[in-house]
Amino acid sequence: MKTIGTNLLHDRTLHLTSMLALLAFLFGQVSVRDIDTKTLVALLALLILVKVVDELKGLNYLANYLIERANNTRQLIRLLLLLTFGAAMLLTNDVAILTIVPLFIQIGRRLNLKYALPITLITIYANLGSALTPIGNPQNLFIYGHYHLGILPFLTMAAPIALISLLSIWGVSFAFAPKQIKQVELTAVVINRRAMVLTGISALIILAGVLGVYSVWISLITSIFLAVSIKPTALRDVDYGIILTFIGFFIIVSALHHLTSVQQLLTHVTQQGWQLYLTGIISSQVISNVPAAVLLANFTNNYPALYLGVTVGGLGTLVASLANLLAFRQYTNHHGQQNGRFLGIFSLINSLYLIIFGVIGFGLIFLNR
Repeated sequence: MKTIGTNLLHDRTLHLTSMLALLAFLFGQVSVRDIDTKTLVALLALLILVKVVDELKGLNYLANYLIERANNTRQLIRLLLLLTFGAAMLLTNDVAILTIVPLFIQIGRRLNLKYALPITLITIYANLGSALTPIGNPQNLFIYGHYHLGILPFLTMAAPIALISLLSIWGVSFAFAPKQIKQVELTAVVINRRAMVLTGISALIILAGVLGVYSVWISLITSIFLAVSIKPTALRDVDYGIILTFIGFFIIVSALHHLTSVQQLLTHVTQQGWQLYLTGIISSQVISNVPAAVLLANFTNNYPALYLGVTVGGLGTLVASLANLLAFRQYTNHHGQQNGRFLGIFSLINSLYLIIFGVIGFGLIFLNR
């Protein structure tokens, strides 16, 4: 049986972060005040909520409903990408990937479809869809809390890149021929309507706390009560490694922040909006966009440029976003063949999107000057 300990033992990202955090503690200057408790509590509340939603199979039910209405390959991919985009926006990019990538592999086997390009696009649009809301991904949640943003300022900031991303789904779907497909037999999903209604009400309470309407601790208490009432196993299956990884990020960033050489470098490269934007993109390619956001936020008040940098920075390399690593893990777990070919296509398409959206982001930076 899967346990919390088992999950943590197999979390390589957590292992690496923990090792670096330990080195930061031993050889660096770390302040406990640099650990953002509010962000951690909000993230945990959301993780419990989305795990309950995931175990109720609501997204699977919606996916089956849409797929049954696809007449050809192009329409199928378009619907899956739209579903990914919307799910990432409301349920986080991780949940979208964990649900839709295995579902696509199941469909692909029955229709004899190639996996690499669709899974790459699913990952890309999970990252782009999650950019619209504060709860879509960890870096958004951090930026939202760190700069004390309201929901309207955040949505106004995020809307242009999100709208462009959404419209691009229509265009990219033409990369797939409209090959007619037979009806796909999918695993039947039964929905507990009473549980879904209770979850929906609880979600409103949780999100209000996360967005600052009242104490975020109320959100955490509500999410725990929801899980105990409906799906107690959700508390066991929550990815607590993300919380521990975030604590590691805060510790590492605290140590780096106190290094004079790092302070001088990052102070220099975050003065102008375009410099901060480029720094966000480049650092995300190396250390991932979540720690990049946490690190750079200490050196700037220009949150729109930082947001765009780490959003676009989630495209590109496999490590640019934790969601990218999660998608690759899902591919290897459910398919596990031609990993080199998959990585090649994944890197090529992601790099192409990085260039295109990098230019778009530059345009948005200069429009907002």
